[in-house]
Amino acid sequence: MKLITRLNETEQKTLEYMRDNHKRKITRKRAHSILLNQEGYSFRKIGDILDVCRQSVSNWVKTWEMDGIAGLIEKKHRYDQKS
Repeated sequence: MKLITRLNETEQKTLEYMRDNHKRKITRKRAHSILLNQEGYSFRKIGDILDVCRQSVSNWVKTWEMDGIAGLIEKKHRYDQKS
């Protein structure tokens, strides 16, 4: 299992806020996964807690490392856009 680099205070608070308040459930789960990873939980255990597969957790951590907070926010889908 790969642990992310230590979160700074701003990242920690932002992720906690996202976990508790973001309008999209998937974004709340992604933020929660980063917080759990920071606490040392394995990808498999995080997946069990969040009811997702281990690979999803691995992908979210990788995206976090590459793109930070912006990488956790779901991009708009074609069906979300107004015509």
